[in-house]
Amino acid sequence: MTNLILDPLTPWIIIAIGILFITFEIFITSFILIWFGIGFILTGILSYIIDFDNSLWQFALASFIGIISMLILRNKLMSKFLKPKDNMPKDNFFDEKGIGIIYNNQVKYKATYWKIKKIKPFDIKDNMEVTVLNIKKGIATIQPIEKEDI
Repeated sequence: MTNLILDPLTPWIIIAIGILFITFEIFITSFILIWFGIGFILTGILSYIIDFDNSLWQFALASFIGIISMLILRNKLMSKFLKPKDNMPKDNFFDEKGIGIIYNNQVKYKATYWKIKKIKPFDIKDNMEVTVLNIKKGIATIQPIEKEDI
C-alpha cells in the first residue's frame, strides 16, 4: 500500500489560492468563499512559520480556518451588511397620497387598477376623480376630492 504524500506548497501559492477564492466571491456573492480565501491566506502566512510535511495539512488547516470563521462570523457580518440604514428614506411610492380615476368600480392610480376601500361612504361613478390615501394588499383607500387636494 502506498501513501499519498504531496510536497508542501510554497506560501505564495497558498496565498494566491486564497486571493482567487476571495476574487470568485465577488462574482458568486454567497459570502462563503471569502472565508475559505481568508483561511488560505492565513495558512500561507503560517507556512512561513510552520514547516508543513505535505500540502494536505496546508489544505486541511485552510479549510478548518475557513469553516470556523464562517460559522462564527458569517451571520454577524451579513446582518451588518444587509441591515438598512436608519437615515435612508422609505421608498414605498404607493404610500403617497395622490389623485386616481374611477373605472368599473376600480381606481386607476399610478398606471394600475386597484380595488376600492372607501374611507367614508359616497357614490362613485366612472371617470370620477378621487383622492387615493394609500394602497395596502392591493386595495386603495380612497375619499372624494376635497378643496385642499386640488
